[in-house]
Amino acid sequence: MASAASFDGLARASPESRGVKSADILAFLKEAKDLGVTFNSFMLYRRSAVICEGWWYPYEPKLPHMTHSATKSFTTVAVGLAIQEGYFSITDRVLSFFPEQTPDEPSENLKAMTVEHLLTQTSGHTTSISGGSWRGIKSSWIEEFFKVPVTRPPGTHFQYSSATSYMLSAMVQRTTGKSALDFLLRRMLQPMGIRDLRWQVGPDGVNPGGNGISCHTSDLLKLAILFLNQGKWEGRQLLAKEYALDACRPHFGNQYGYQWWIGEYPGSFYAYGLFGQFAIVIPEYDAILVTTASEPWGESVLRSLIWRRLPGIFDSTTPDVRSGSYELRSYLSELRVLPPFSPHTHTDHQDLSDRLFVTEANIDNIEAFTLDFEDDRAVVHIWDHRGIHRVDIGLKSWLTSETSVTCAPLHHGYEAETTMVVAGGRWSAPDVFEMTWQFPETAFQDRVVIRVAGDAALFERGVNVNSFATQRPPIAARILDKGTGCSAGLNVKKKVAKALQLTDFSKMQLPARTVPFSVVGTSIGELLDRADTRTVLQEVLPIDLLNHPRMQEARSYAPERLSRTMASFSSFASLSDTELQTIEARLKGVPLDTKR
Repeated sequence: MASAASFDGLARASPESRGVKSADILAFLKEAKDLGVTFNSFMLYRRSAVICEGWWYPYEPKLPHMTHSATKSFTTVAVGLAIQEGYFSITDRVLSFFPEQTPDEPSENLKAMTVEHLLTQTSGHTTSISGGSWRGIKSSWIEEFFKVPVTRPPGTHFQYSSATSYMLSAMVQRTTGKSALDFLLRRMLQPMGIRDLRWQVGPDGVNPGGNGISCHTSDLLKLAILFLNQGKWEGRQLLAKEYALDACRPHFGNQYGYQWWIGEYPGSFYAYGLFGQFAIVIPEYDAILVTTASEPWGESVLRSLIWRRLPGIFDSTTPDVRSGSYELRSYLSELRVLPPFSPHTHTDHQDLSDRLFVTEANIDNIEAFTLDFEDDRAVVHIWDHRGIHRVDIGLKSWLTSETSVTCAPLHHGYEAETTMVVAGGRWSAPDVFEMTWQFPETAFQDRVVIRVAGDAALFERGVNVNSFATQRPPIAARILDKGTGCSAGLNVKKKVAKALQLTDFSKMQLPARTVPFSVVGTSIGELLDRADTRTVLQEVLPIDLLNHPRMQEARSYAPERLSRTMASFSSFASLSDTELQTIEARLKGVPLDTKR
């Protein structure tokens, strides 16, 4: 069984020694698998010890994992520490922190907004701001915050938003002179043995507050332990008890505390991050469950399973120490996200080494790519607006490497400078090379396919989970001789420019796309850009909706996201189930050719 015990400093104990049946934990994990839940890791804690833990290959205890909005529950610690050290108070007005960025004529609602309103997500906004929506904005996010209309009196309306959490982080930095991360370092992270925690930085030089932390699964558990123990860590009161208690109880009639959600079980609370990053605390049982996962937006299956199973695990009679412990250990030793590698491949495949794929203009700004084969690996190079990126692909086993290749619209807006990737590929047909790119510091797994037809090719890329659409528009390419110097990028720019001058992509006989259009996988932007799919939308949706000014903001989202999960768009794009079903049915009839 994979274990973090060697470096996280937390005590370990058997489930039975803490009154839990191994068989009950095993039943929980097996039911999750039967329901199709994709865990990355989990840790179960009770009565001062970790009693069970597991990592699904290639996830490991020492690898950090993106926590998404579970970051908010770290941010509240920074706010609480700043308050107890006298930097500001919970009743201070938001505008008082940023006088130079205050609007010329602020509304009365904005004037009334306080720190507590930000903590409790009752700022008075009726528009939700996703972290993915703001990550592409290079100007000040503080100024962006003040542009959002405050349409309700603060304290009267709950509206979950990462923008409010960002402002909390900005307040900590403005008053203490340190970023939220630096402020927490000696006050929380170091005393609790939390090492290597990373936090992204926004354009104001501010840690985002609502998201952006990558840390070990055990670090998320330690955060939960701090609040389970009412702000105390190993006998030392790090965070004021009163603040820690207030953070974990409901306010203003909502099921939300100070950047902690209130759970379904009485007295419980939890940190939550998109795709299944949870730290669930049940004080009555002195217990915590932490998970990282790759679940669709909303995680309805995982949420339901947790609240149905979790309390009962701790409410059993004295367990038999011999019952199920061997079976649980055996099960935990075989956990995998990536299956055992299958190298089966066609031997009569295309020889694409020494070839350069020059791409048609595309929204991902990819200019060219290559696919070279070297013994037991393939190497993909991609040239785009950010530079040259390399991915190493195992042909006989999964291959781990570092890469700078990313695709923010596929990965909830994130674009890391470098990240770990575990990749494998095979020829599924003589003219089709399929790859899996697993990013084990995140929830994301990409499926990348290169299809070849004569001197033309198609590059397709999709992802397992995303807040935006899960499939990018396929990219057409012309295949040329690579020539010398291309692997280092020396001659690519010239070759690309010349090829684009000489190529009419509309006349090329391209391979047909294979991924069907859908209301979940295809973006609004792609559906609007094609004549045939735009016709489908026009037949179902009002023209005023399609021409709405805010539709430009929604281009990266799939239609299903607008109505079901994106509160910021629901005011103008509330699509019914009937409309979504009609669009889905008609999209299935659109031919899967590349050009329309």
